Amino acid sequence: MALSDPRMTASAIVVQGRFADVGTADSEYFVAPEAGYVKEIHVVRDVALSTGVNELTLVTDAGTVAQAMVMLTGGAPGDVDSFELAKDEANNTLVAGAGFQIDTDGLGSGAGSVSLLVVIELY
Repeated sequence: MALSDPRMTASAIVVQGRFADVGTADSEYFVAPEAGYVKEIHVVRDVALSTGVNELTLVTDAGTVAQAMVMLTGGAPGDVDSFELAKDEANNTLVAGAGFQIDTDGLGSGAGSVSLLVVIELY
């Protein structure tokens, strides 16, 4: 019996990234393996962050997704911040093979690494 291609039945794909120091302005770049939209962004803290506020912003080829900000304040290792995005959110369309990025402004007083999980809902 032949195995089916998992992409044929999947409704979403997850891509991963990491900021070595979320308290320093930086960008993490991704490639959309299939066409879709960013449905969720999950941020997992690897270290305790002090009480500063760091904003994360999603940017696609179409522009900044204004509502795609995750505020990072305080917290302990293992804490998760999650953000859901609507399919019809402005600039939230990904073409297969297109690049997109998540930026951190680095303005918070917290410094430490965070892992990023981006859920792309397929069209």
